Amino acid sequence: TLARKVYNHVEVRHHFDYLAWVYISQQCKPREVVLSVLMKVLSPSKDERELIEKLDDNELWKRLFNALKEKRYLVVLDDIWRSEDWDIFKPAFPRGRKGSKKLFTTRNRNVALHTDPCNTLMELSLLTDDESWNLLCRKAFPRSKMGSQCCSEEFEKLGKEMVKKCGGLPLAIVVLGGLLATKQSLAQWEMVHKNIHGHLKGLPHQDHQYGAVNRILVSSYNKLPCHLKPCSVSWSLSRRLGDIEK
Repeated sequence: TLARKVYNHVEVRHHFDYLAWVYISQQCKPREVVLSVLMKVLSPSKDERELIEKLDDNELWKRLFNALKEKRYLVVLDDIWRSEDWDIFKPAFPRGRKGSKKLFTTRNRNVALHTDPCNTLMELSLLTDDESWNLLCRKAFPRSKMGSQCCSEEFEKLGKEMVKKCGGLPLAIVVLGGLLATKQSLAQWEMVHKNIHGHLKGLPHQDHQYGAVNRILVSSYNKLPCHLKPCSVSWSLSRRLGDIEK
């Protein structure tokens, strides 16, 4: 989210000749990544696009290098998982004009350090327990300006147990809060709590945070009306393709 705010800032966009945002993910496909950046940089016609897609990897890497070498560019590689992925892309990215930048978002600190040990590493802190609970209350009780003061002790106890499993991750908390906002009874809250807890019990400790996000997202999806489920899937696929800008 922070990277998106920077990327979409009007002064940032005016500063660079070329901008490109590409989503990497765990299933990284180097050719698709390089091709995606090149298409955003060149904005080719349909005929030109077809010719570019026929280039072999060496020609494709060289084409992107030549397109960027005289320009000031910003490329965001979003959610890159492995250092070796960057090693594959790197030959396609020249230094460019002074001020060119490559911005990475990653779950792995070592990936960021591998790209450039002297780079500016920004590690966002997780929410505290109090911040997490306050955020959950704003989402779970949207009609209440008093937030946590308006829920009973039973709801608060369950809510705090569930929000703790989110590991301070805002995405998980917001989705959980949205799901709980549709639940009116304590029994319904207990069912959500049971589903999340049961899923996390079998996960290694290091996977609990993202496991919580996945489980909460699945629970939210399963509770959607049938006519909205395709919308959710479409949004998820679009997000993976990097087509949604906030």
